[in-house]
Amino acid sequence: VKLLLSVEADVNVSDKKGFNALHLAAQCGSAAAIQALLDAGSNVDAVDRSDCTALHMAVNHGHVESAGVLIKSGAHIDRVDMHGATALIRCIKQAPLNASQGHMTVLQTLLSAGANVNTSYMQGTTGLHIAAQKGHKKMIEALVQHGADRTVKDDKGETAWDIAKRHRMVGMRELLECI
Repeated sequence: VKLLLSVEADVNVSDKKGFNALHLAAQCGSAAAIQALLDAGSNVDAVDRSDCTALHMAVNHGHVESAGVLIKSGAHIDRVDMHGATALIRCIKQAPLNASQGHMTVLQTLLSAGANVNTSYMQGTTGLHIAAQKGHKKMIEALVQHGADRTVKDDKGETAWDIAKRHRMVGMRELLECI
C-alpha cells in the first residue's frame, strides 16, 4: 500500500474480478492499510463483480478492527451483494461452529452501528434463522437483544424457533420462544 501511495497510483483501480486495493486490505484484515487507502480517496463502498464491498470482505473473515474502520468511514452497512446478503448475514453465515470471538465481535459492531437485524436473505431467511440453524447461541442472544423479530417465517413457513427445533437445538429454542 505504501508503494501504491508513494507513486500516486489510482487507489480505486480494480482487477478483472473487481477487487481493488481496499478489498484486498479488508480481506487481509489490515486496518492500517484500509485507513491509508481511505485517506488517499479510496471509495469505501466500491463493489467487486459479486457486488461485495470491503466491509463484506472484512466481515467474512472476522476482521473486527478492519470492519470498524470501514463503518466509521461511512461504509453502507446494509448494502447487499449479488446474492442478497448484507454484512450482518455474511457475518453469521461465515462464523464457524463455535462462533469465534472475531465473528461475534464483528456482529456486535454491526449491531451497534445500526445494521438491520430483520433483513431477509435467500428463501426469506433472516440472520436469526441462520444463527438458529448453525447453533450460534450467543449470536441469537445478540440478535434478539437488538430487536430481531422471532416471529418472522421464511419461505417454508418456519420461524427460527422451528429451525432450532428441527435441528434439536434445545438451548436455542428457549431463547427463541415468542413472548
